[in-house]
Amino acid sequence: MSVENEGETNDHWFDDHLTKWADLEFDITEISNYLEENHESATDAIMRVEFLVNASKTLIERLSHSWLTRLDFTDGYFEEWVERLKNPMNYPEINQQYERWAKINRNWELILHSHRQDWDSVMMGENRRLILARCDSLDISSKPQLNLLFSLLSDPNSYQEIDAQLSLIEENEARQKRTVYSAIQDLIANGYDVNYISEMSLIDALKEISNRQNMHNQHEMIRLQIIDLLAGFDDNLAEKYEEQRKALINELDANVLHNLSEQIKAVSKDLRIRLSNVNTQIAEWMLSGINFETENIEANELLEWETNMPELTKQINTHLAIVNRFEFFDNRLEEVPSGAQYIGYLEHTEALADIVEQLELTWKEAELEAVSIIEKYQNLGLILDDWNNRIIADPLSSLATIKFDELGWKKRIDYIHKLLEIDISFEGSLEVESRIALLKEIEAGDEVIEDTEHLIQRLITRGARHRRLLERELIELISSGKAAEDTMSSTFTLAEFEQFVAYARKHGSSSNISYTANSIISGDISERIKEKISHELAQFSAAGWYTDDLQTMFDNSPISVAKILASIRPQMKNHDALRRRLSAMPWNRNVSLALQLQEDMQNPLRLASINEQIPKLMTQLAKQSVEDENFSFTPWAPSPIRKTLLPIPEQITSPGDALGDAHEAMLEAMESNNQLDDDELFDVP
Repeated sequence: MSVENEGETNDHWFDDHLTKWADLEFDITEISNYLEENHESATDAIMRVEFLVNASKTLIERLSHSWLTRLDFTDGYFEEWVERLKNPMNYPEINQQYERWAKINRNWELILHSHRQDWDSVMMGENRRLILARCDSLDISSKPQLNLLFSLLSDPNSYQEIDAQLSLIEENEARQKRTVYSAIQDLIANGYDVNYISEMSLIDALKEISNRQNMHNQHEMIRLQIIDLLAGFDDNLAEKYEEQRKALINELDANVLHNLSEQIKAVSKDLRIRLSNVNTQIAEWMLSGINFETENIEANELLEWETNMPELTKQINTHLAIVNRFEFFDNRLEEVPSGAQYIGYLEHTEALADIVEQLELTWKEAELEAVSIIEKYQNLGLILDDWNNRIIADPLSSLATIKFDELGWKKRIDYIHKLLEIDISFEGSLEVESRIALLKEIEAGDEVIEDTEHLIQRLITRGARHRRLLERELIELISSGKAAEDTMSSTFTLAEFEQFVAYARKHGSSSNISYTANSIISGDISERIKEKISHELAQFSAAGWYTDDLQTMFDNSPISVAKILASIRPQMKNHDALRRRLSAMPWNRNVSLALQLQEDMQNPLRLASINEQIPKLMTQLAKQSVEDENFSFTPWAPSPIRKTLLPIPEQITSPGDALGDAHEAMLEAMESNNQLDDDELFDVP
């Protein structure tokens, strides 16, 4: 059973985990509260706690090495942090505090830890621990010299060099200590006036000698501090503090010398932090690809670098942004001017920027051209919804593919137009509609195109043969006086021609039948049309469409609404395709326009206009910046039409073509006077 399912069925689904962590001597109180509060996302909660427990164990180990117990440079922080880490939920805060502290006081440990796997992978884990112990054990006055080792600590292959340089530092520290000790023994030789000590008692003499030796030791320590901590950064600064020390050579108050020493340490610490920060920044820039003559600056270069740092940062950020954009195009375009000789070199930023600017222009031109072609064929009726994302991802490749496919698209459009021109009023409408839908929605291959040619020829031939037969019957009707000589059969569709011939054969010439196929609908026929249109509008409204405008027009002129419905039904039928096209556009660049469009999509009278405006909208959005990154465009969709929404006559089942129903109603009205059998109505060989 998954953790989520356990959380749904067991209020104590995490007890086993808590027991395990408690066995590891962790405080589980806050962990338990956290898991209870996040039971709805149990898996994520458990995984997060597991991470915090493991991370806490690792950090406790780093703060609890055996040699740290005899050192005092931690200022008591380690004991406090280890205690707080017994609650793993404190790990993020403690880890942040430790890393901030270690960057100043124990930076070598951060480097060695971050490359621990590199050392362990070559079976040199103990060597790494030995280096860490030796660095931790150095006197604070020697630790600034460890800065020279930082670039080596990440590589276990540099162990011999690290050991050699660390030994030199340790030897130098021991030598300084011997020098200090020797200086204590040579006070008289160093110019101190201690002849009066011979007249003192032994105890007083020892005390005075001790005092003098301590003062001399403080002077020597301060002198060494000035040399080791300040001279490397600034000779003038070091000379200033050396003059202050010499002025206090006969000062007997140890606090005065102590204050001077603390001033030197504070200045040195600040300089070391600043130097470390600059070198860290340089290392980060080099990892990003920027070329420098040196990986680490020396102490005597610090002040110059700090002065130039703001302007240098600005130049590097600009260069890296241009490099990132160049690499974007280099990974996507086949022909890209060479930029390797410019990447990483700040002095060549402008040259690289010129290349990127030209690539941006080429990219945008290809995108606009590709979108324009796609929109052209979408407006002509083809379903090409999957192209927008492809164009945005790679406009040049997409443009080449589009131009290659365009000939096929043109053929599909031509055949769609030819199919639409065929008179299918009598028969073949389903076949033509199916073939048009096929040509619109799929990539038609040679077999489909060839079959469409045969279909068009067959339908044209069948229609022409059908019309010739009807013309013969019309001539016979005219000869027998059942039809007027001025009957304009050329204006008839085949279905209208059939109806005319059938009616004339049965009833003869009548003023109720229009000779131009524009039938006059009146009486019960008009009422039936009104009823069907009213029901159709009611169904649209129930599906969520905005029909107030259509309803107002219907109240004034039902027939005009019937004509309008004939033109907007295809737009409503293709509403799902419109939604797909609009959903692929970056509406987070113009939220107000998106909200307005969501409203307009409910109005059937606005659909044609929206389809026409899509190319313009895409171009407009492409030029705008992101307005709201979190905005998500949700196009409105109608609810499925339910046939039982309104009480309607049994014969009315779904919205249809109201103008077509007019012809059907007219025939039914005619047939109510005198019933005709099917053979007599449609006597076509």
